[in-house]
Amino acid sequence: GGRRVSTSGGVTIVPKLVVSGAKLKCSEGMSPGSLTVLPANGTSADDISVSAKLRLGDQRAWQPDWALLIQATLPSGSARVSADRVLPGLNVVYGWDLPVQWLSVAGSTQGNAVVDSGGCRRFELTQSVSVGYALTPTLGAFTEWYASFPTGAHRGDRPSPHHADAGFTWRPAPRIQLDVRVGAGLNQSAD
Repeated sequence: GGRRVSTSGGVTIVPKLVVSGAKLKCSEGMSPGSLTVLPANGTSADDISVSAKLRLGDQRAWQPDWALLIQATLPSGSARVSADRVLPGLNVVYGWDLPVQWLSVAGSTQGNAVVDSGGCRRFELTQSVSVGYALTPTLGAFTEWYASFPTGAHRGDRPSPHHADAGFTWRPAPRIQLDVRVGAGLNQSAD
């Protein structure tokens, strides 16, 4: 989630706001690619995404800190980019704080309903791995790799898109975090 502004060079900048409680976290944002700047045609807003996060367990030895996100994209965007339907999904997130106090590793495995370029609804699996760096008690940095693995007839022989990004996190209060990231595609499929 988060607001994404795409530039003509394929670099993205994504701010995101998350407000959380002890066992449930809700976040509001726009789906990736949410604010698209089109060089010749102006700006289009993507559909809004909503999610609820249910904490499932705390880190114990090799067992990660993990949670389940129940999410959906709501048809609220500009006519050019909206899916025009609710697209549900599930996301399992997991992570480990490493013995080095300033380093953590996390991952995400999610399955979502998506609409392909032909207008057909299909299933897409997405995997990510990130490394987090605690710079101060309220400021952090991260690097991330993620890839989407679409299914369905319109996939063709096109390879799955892979991306990398890096960014900063800031916690102005214990239950509020702001993220800013810059990312780029790693292969031709990652438009």
